[in-house]
Amino acid sequence: MIKVVDECVRACPERMCNSSCPNLNVKRYYCDCCGEEFEPDELYDYDGEMLCKDCLVGKFTTIEEMEL
Repeated sequence: MIKVVDECVRACPERMCNSSCPNLNVKRYYCDCCGEEFEPDELYDYDGEMLCKDCLVGKFTTIEEMEL
């Protein structure tokens, strides 16, 4: 999931926290399964969800776990 957060520290009098402040709307990326924060290139789109590598692998069954 993507969350847009306000990270402005309100300590920039020259900008006065207007729409040009780069910290006003910062995108943060989270795994839809475990909820941990990741960089965008560390998440994978699977079945409409944004998943980290560990959660993505956890969606699959290994051959050993399968009943033959």
